[in-house]
Amino acid sequence: MTRYIEVDIAREAQRRRNHRGLSVLWALGLFLVLAVALGLRLYGIDWDRGYLLHPDERFQLIVAVDRIRSPDSLAELFSVSTSPWNPRRIGEDGRPQAFAYGALPLYVLEAGSWLYDHGRAALGLVSDSSDQYRQLAYRGRLLTALVDVIGIVLAMALASRLRGRPAALVTGLLLAGSVLAIQQAHFFVVDPWAATFGTATLWSCVNLARSGTRRWAALSGVLFAAALACKASMWPLAVPIALALGWRGSLAYRTDSGSPLLGTILRRSPWSILLVSTVLAFAFFEPYSVADPVPMVRDILREWQIARGELDVPYTRQYVGTVPVVYQIVQLARWGIGPVFTLLATLASVGALVSVVRVLASSRAGYGRLQLRVESDQVLVRLLLIAWIVAYTLTAWTSETKYLRYSLPLLAPVAVLTSDWLIGGWQTARRRVGQLLHYTLTALVLVQVLVWALAFSSIYRHEHTRIRASEWIYANIPPGATLGVEHWDDRLPLSLPGLLPDQRYRFVSLDWYDDRTPEEALAYLREKLTQVDYIVLSSDRLAGSIPRLPWRYPVTSEYYRLLESGALGFRLVYEGRVESRFGPLHLDDYAADESFTVYDHPRVRIYQKVRDLTDDELRSLFAWALEQPYAPQRERPAVYKQLLGVSVDTLVPAHDVGWADRWLSADGAAVVWWMILLFVLLAVGFPLAVTLAPRFPDRGVGFARPLALLVVAYPVWLLASWRVFPFELPTILLLLTVVAALAWWFGWRSVRTVSWRRCLATVVASELAFWLAFGFFLFLRWRYPDLWHPYLGGEKPMELAYTNAIARSRWMPPYDPWFADGVQNYYYYGFFLAALLWKLSGILPERAFQLSVATFAGLVASIVASLGMELARRVVGERAQAQRWILFGGAGTVWWVLFAGNLDPLLQVLLRRSQDIDFWQSSRVVTHAITEFPYFSFLFADLHPHVLALPVWLTAVALALAAHDDALVAWSARSLVWLALTFCAASAAVINSWDFPLASALLLIGTVATVRPRSRRGLLLAMAMSALGILAIRALYWPFYERFVSPVTAIRPTTSGSSVGELLVHFGLLLALPLIALLVAGYRTHWGAAGVALAAALATLLSATLATVTRGVVQQAALLSVQTAWLLVLPITVSVVVFLGLPLLGLNGRGPETMAYSLLLGLSTGALGSWRPAASIIVLVGLVAGTWLLGNWRRTQAPVVALAVLGLGTVAAAELFIVVDDLYGSPWERMNTVFKFFNEAWPLLAISGWGAVVWAWSSRQPTGSRPRSATMLLIVLTVVSSLYLLLGTPQRLALRLPSTPTPGGLDGYAWMSGGSYTNSVGDVIETSEDYAAIQWLRTHVRDNAIVLEASIGPYRGNGSRISSATGLPTVLGWDRHERQQRTLVIPTATGIQLVSPLAQSIDRRLLEIRELYNTTDPERKRALLARYRVRYVIIGAVERSWRIQPGFAGASVPDERYASPQGLAAFAALEGTTLRRVAVFGDTVIYEVRLDAGE
Repeated sequence: MTRYIEVDIAREAQRRRNHRGLSVLWALGLFLVLAVALGLRLYGIDWDRGYLLHPDERFQLIVAVDRIRSPDSLAELFSVSTSPWNPRRIGEDGRPQAFAYGALPLYVLEAGSWLYDHGRAALGLVSDSSDQYRQLAYRGRLLTALVDVIGIVLAMALASRLRGRPAALVTGLLLAGSVLAIQQAHFFVVDPWAATFGTATLWSCVNLARSGTRRWAALSGVLFAAALACKASMWPLAVPIALALGWRGSLAYRTDSGSPLLGTILRRSPWSILLVSTVLAFAFFEPYSVADPVPMVRDILREWQIARGELDVPYTRQYVGTVPVVYQIVQLARWGIGPVFTLLATLASVGALVSVVRVLASSRAGYGRLQLRVESDQVLVRLLLIAWIVAYTLTAWTSETKYLRYSLPLLAPVAVLTSDWLIGGWQTARRRVGQLLHYTLTALVLVQVLVWALAFSSIYRHEHTRIRASEWIYANIPPGATLGVEHWDDRLPLSLPGLLPDQRYRFVSLDWYDDRTPEEALAYLREKLTQVDYIVLSSDRLAGSIPRLPWRYPVTSEYYRLLESGALGFRLVYEGRVESRFGPLHLDDYAADESFTVYDHPRVRIYQKVRDLTDDELRSLFAWALEQPYAPQRERPAVYKQLLGVSVDTLVPAHDVGWADRWLSADGAAVVWWMILLFVLLAVGFPLAVTLAPRFPDRGVGFARPLALLVVAYPVWLLASWRVFPFELPTILLLLTVVAALAWWFGWRSVRTVSWRRCLATVVASELAFWLAFGFFLFLRWRYPDLWHPYLGGEKPMELAYTNAIARSRWMPPYDPWFADGVQNYYYYGFFLAALLWKLSGILPERAFQLSVATFAGLVASIVASLGMELARRVVGERAQAQRWILFGGAGTVWWVLFAGNLDPLLQVLLRRSQDIDFWQSSRVVTHAITEFPYFSFLFADLHPHVLALPVWLTAVALALAAHDDALVAWSARSLVWLALTFCAASAAVINSWDFPLASALLLIGTVATVRPRSRRGLLLAMAMSALGILAIRALYWPFYERFVSPVTAIRPTTSGSSVGELLVHFGLLLALPLIALLVAGYRTHWGAAGVALAAALATLLSATLATVTRGVVQQAALLSVQTAWLLVLPITVSVVVFLGLPLLGLNGRGPETMAYSLLLGLSTGALGSWRPAASIIVLVGLVAGTWLLGNWRRTQAPVVALAVLGLGTVAAAELFIVVDDLYGSPWERMNTVFKFFNEAWPLLAISGWGAVVWAWSSRQPTGSRPRSATMLLIVLTVVSSLYLLLGTPQRLALRLPSTPTPGGLDGYAWMSGGSYTNSVGDVIETSEDYAAIQWLRTHVRDNAIVLEASIGPYRGNGSRISSATGLPTVLGWDRHERQQRTLVIPTATGIQLVSPLAQSIDRRLLEIRELYNTTDPERKRALLARYRVRYVIIGAVERSWRIQPGFAGASVPDERYASPQGLAAFAALEGTTLRRVAVFGDTVIYEVRLDAGE
């Protein structure tokens, strides 16, 4: 027994020794943190010699010295309007003086200075009062540093509540080394004070929520008042305060459940004490604001208007166009606190938010399970910190003014949460790997913070840049010189000892912020440049902000560019800058927020005049700027949504397309490398698909690739749109790696739980569908690789031009290659996906284009295979041989969606009695409309938005199907599928805007499947989620919609529709599939429905007759027409549909509801049929199918019918309505509506039709004659559907040019070597020289130079071939495309009104480009080249030989030459002065415009 006691005593002694040792370490750690923090904040505190170059600090000290003084009497002290302690007292103008800050720091500084001075006087020491401003500045900076350190201590106290002392030390080190806090502590400004009092308030709120005592309530109120008395923007602290009171009240509510929660909170929490203490404390800190709140409220409202951008002040214009929240995060990551700290802080904050929500959600009312004291404290601290972060972010970070210092109050909370996450990882990680990861992250973030702090603090080792610049000016600029200085910035030189600038130099104010028209601005600039000898830029304030508003300052923005280039007759003679350095680390913070550098190390530049430019020289230099639209406003005007705002040749292009061409120039190597890339995409998307569709037969593998492509592309595009990371290969690889890691991290559990042996066959089938389709269509492209054709080349020139330009654009939106200085006002996101694949592969566009076509065909095949197998699984169930039916369903779906054609080839064979069909005609079966189907689209191989969007919205279909799965029980799993569906729907809508209605419909269907409403509450939830999802479709791609101006403004009823025959020719085979399903199923009718069917037919006939007579009288047209003849078919059709449909609906044919339903069908079909017979039949069938769906939507087979209803509805929409575009009012007005909607309907009807066949076939009895006849009919339909593939494909491949490689190849430009075509008079135009010119430009042009080439209209003459092949911007491509994409089409009573702010510019460019090639006046040529900033002039076969017709580009006679020989020869006269011949290929010449000619 004694031995056990001795052991216990020894253990206790050891524990105490360990505790003492830990306490010593804790004390040493605390001392180290505080020493580092204080040392970094006081280091170099006098680097600016007290010149007060921070405007806020300067203003504070001016108020402290000039307004605050000791009162002469008590009466003066208590007089609000005249008290010398009131910073807002009445000024000389009789009005209260402005003061934008809280007065508490000012009062503390004055009180501390008074005590210090009187203390020194009591000791007989004399204080130096020669410069009160500098004296108060140093004292204020010391106080600010101390206050900031106190804030660190309070944050450490909060962290210790979460994870103990280790977390406190990590928090302290993070804050001690935060660059933003270090910088702000070097000035006497209010932000560190407000941040510290905010942290103190949070700390007090934690204690208030835990104890609920009046003492903590009173202290919380005092601290809250102190924060407000420093800065009014701290008012969101009311949110965590309210939560603290609510937390305390909710704890009491558990034992007092007899009263409402709110009543308990009001009764049991000390809210009244807190409120009173807040008011009293604020009255003590801000007595004059309480006595007369009007001036304070006025100042607060003024600052609020400035912050919101409602009050336009010059110093906030730098934030125009910046993205809220994103801008602040980027600034913090790059400079404020560092990238690692920012990343971990973001992850920790999100993690804390999720943990708090989970804990509160697990409680019945948010309080029921908070039993464990430790866990409760952790949840409480996280809750209050997250509440403050969210509340402050929503107020401060969403404003337009985004000074980096506004983020200072968030540093302490995010540091606490970061340490909580890191230390929590140490303590809770189950595996050693997890612990090691958190150890590594902790060390990494601490090292990063320390390195960033040391690098930034190095600027305080040097003298302030403005002081050094002033010394240089006095030493190098002779007295009497005239200095041009910018207004709204500090004037240089400063007054140095014995040197006064006004006695030495003459100053001219350069008022660049003032609004002037371009001509006025040029005249003002000319005047000022003549007056000055030197231009002094004291910082980048104006140079950095003015170019952000090119619509307001087109000339001044160009002035800064020309000044920097040396073209204005000034040369840079001095540049003063201090860079943040620590060893080899160099942080270029001059790209940061202007407020970050202007306070302590602004860049100073001084330019010396070399010569005065003539008026003509200035006008030539500013020729481009003078032509820009002018709008003196803060917000971006509508016209600038379509313009870059800068000349496109100033953009730095990306050069990563074709990076691997040296290894992949052979077709085989390119194909193998591309296939590897496709396997990588599969690997990335695999866990995502398995997680989202665990019940699919192939586990979603069929849509893994499109998911991966979308999930990788979206952050790449978003970050490029926000100008965070450029659209370049390193960004793509980084995000590809991150997405893959996250996908496998979160999806591994789903992958691991799948029994892959059971689904091996279906997975292989899905992959086989992809690779067979990929290989087949790639073979077609190998046989016919040409990317242009004189007659049937399609839209490939535009697609290549736009995709090439996107690939060259580092930032989004991309520039428009066919309208220099414009952005692509087009739904370009599909081209962005293609460009991303091109960049990843490193393959040049001429091969990558072919591979992209085959890839998207493969994506469609694999997705529809997955869909077909899933529908088969649903209709087959657990029957025998289910696997066979599932594979059968997938194979048939792939055929009918991707390879089947319409009935037109059969009709052509029968009418022509020949197998030589017109492959083009099959895509034009509806008069004046396009009726493409997937096989035609991929055979024709235009990489157009409707093709690019097809696999994306089919993925959305798959996700809607996954959401409908009854096995998906967990709400979290269904919500995840819904989010993925919303994302895919949003992506489809931005790839092809015509898919927006379909995307919205899929989202609605998916939402209903997700919510599964069974009550009114569920229905309301479904409606709310649907609305939220539709809003998200736009919100997810907000940067796109912010700049995109849709030409479509209205939808109108159609004036004509397709005939029934046309509709049957196109969709007849697909519509026959469900009829075959009825035959296969051995469908049995109920003859009791015959009478109802006859009544419905009579109702149809009556309704149709009345409507036809009425329509005929109104239109005064003959009643007997082809359309009227079809009305005779309607009653028969209605009777058949009713006769067959009633048993399917479960109606017995005798009830009154059955008769009413049938009569309504007949009446509505007849009325609609008199107007649109084809549409009425589609609507009729859709209504019957929709009726079945309403009653059976929860059945596993319901998606088969749902897709049919959606497909029929899409066809009906195209028949009844028209999307108004620029063809409205012409015979072709339905062309695009029919084209896009019918293209959507084909896959939907094919998938549902084949699903119905599988459903019926797998359910049929093994005997009977009808299944055999149905089988024969199905075989016949399949053979007929294959006619287009068999007969149309050879005809398409026969359109080869004489120079097309034989037997084939993937180089889409190979035809140009030796190729030729003819103009309208038969002259041969050879393309070999153009090909050589394209290759030369690709090799030698590294910038974004503007190319001048002939603008000859459509693709018939290979127009815009240079910009299409290279992506280089040209002055104007196809003019109609540009008009169409940049013109609002507004329907009127008599036609349409076209509204385009750039229409005149397009017309002018079209005429002036031709004038450039025709005029012999060298000055006119020079002027036009300067106006459009042309860098390269192309004179090739197109320019020499093309002929145009009257009405185009000023032509007046048929077959008029586009360019005259004299005009082309006149370019040679400019050689040596304006032009330089840089390349010659036969008769083709490339001229370069000499830069020194214009600058």
